[in-house]
Amino acid sequence: MRQRLSEGFTLLEVMIATAILSTAIVVIFGALKTIIFSTRFSQDLSFAYFLLEERLSDIEIKYKMDPAVVVPDIATGKETRNAKEFTWSYKITPVDADGRQMKKIELLVKWQESDKRQPTQSMVTYLAPRGP
Repeated sequence: MRQRLSEGFTLLEVMIATAILSTAIVVIFGALKTIIFSTRFSQDLSFAYFLLEERLSDIEIKYKMDPAVVVPDIATGKETRNAKEFTWSYKITPVDADGRQMKKIELLVKWQESDKRQPTQSMVTYLAPRGP
């Protein structure tokens, strides 16, 4: 009878270990892709919100600080960040709130993702009339 040496691994053991390792690597890279996509989308969403806040600040400054300045009721524009184009727009409409004339401001930012989705970020707020 021959004695079996217990040194090393059999071919079957090596193939099973390789299959398990390959599966783990595929899962890790899939998760990494999702993390990168989520991070980029989060950055775009943050930039879109920043644009909304910036446009609102511009409107508030023009509306409240200088009564001579006429703020357009509708405006649009474009900003570029990391080779991605963000389109913003706003609409101002007068509303009556308990006998006070206020301005309703609707702001919207859109951008195009690489997978053809077009996410949007919007905000609605109200401004009190000018004056003391």
